[in-house]
Amino acid sequence: MKRLLIKWHSKLVPFSIALALVLAVPGALALAEDGGGREPSGRDQAERRQDQHQVVATPATQDDHGQQNQNSDNSGSKKEDDDDHGKNQNEQTGYGEREDEHENEAEHGGGQAILSISSINFSSVASTSASISWLTNLPTTGNVMFGTTTQLATNGGTVIIDPTATTTTHSLALTGLIPSTTYYLTVRASSADKTATSSVVSFTTTATGTSTPPVISPPPAILFTSAFNVSSTSAIVILVTDQLADGKLWLSTTTPVSTAGTPAASDVVPAFFHLGTLSGLIPNTTYYYVVTSTNAGGGTATSTTYSFTTPAM
Repeated sequence: MKRLLIKWHSKLVPFSIALALVLAVPGALALAEDGGGREPSGRDQAERRQDQHQVVATPATQDDHGQQNQNSDNSGSKKEDDDDHGKNQNEQTGYGEREDEHENEAEHGGGQAILSISSINFSSVASTSASISWLTNLPTTGNVMFGTTTQLATNGGTVIIDPTATTTTHSLALTGLIPSTTYYLTVRASSADKTATSSVVSFTTTATGTSTPPVISPPPAILFTSAFNVSSTSAIVILVTDQLADGKLWLSTTTPVSTAGTPAASDVVPAFFHLGTLSGLIPNTTYYYVVTSTNAGGGTATSTTYSFTTPAM
């Protein structure tokens, strides 16, 4: 039988002898590795440190490379996921910003007019009754809620509805009141898609048997009036005021121009700008006109006399 030989510290030893030594002396192998029990030389220690260093620095195996590649792929996937997540967050943030823009537009009416209530006035205040009027910048229906406390003016008070159709000029009569009593109220206005409520206002009824004269607010100022597009049988007159007020035009072929009776043209909707269209005029005739304007508080302004002449046919 061919004998097997093993290499053991650069010496050739028969396999049978080496096996016998290992079985007979358990520590023989360790002793042999340590050079027979001798102290390791500096060279041996250096070689061992070099071997240890080589073990630590051993290049990664193919499996290690695979694991590293997998980790790298996972890292790349995680980065892509993070990028996608950040992109989604950015998109979501942008969407939120767009929503905020839409909400601001909705809050400010999307460029449409905001419903407002103005020129609240009390008139004909007596011991048991009073009148109230107000304006809105848009055609609305309206009502008032009132009572003898500020709380009743906003919640639980008596409600009276403006009987007129949708309009910008409103007025109500309050009856059945108590003499010498302060009443608080709010005005409410509603259009097809908007609502508004005024702040709390108040008035005090008079003692029994007395009344107060109507309160007339300062009249509007007539800023401009003129006739244009004058033809042989028609003309247009413009009126501009500094307050929301109505506009009426009085016409005559003689002076002075009377403001009694029915005006030649009228615009009862409170506004700053009015146009009065005149038709059926006589060719080659001089016409004289006066314009008047009254606000919700009863203040009335009257212009001086103006004129224009229609051309011949």
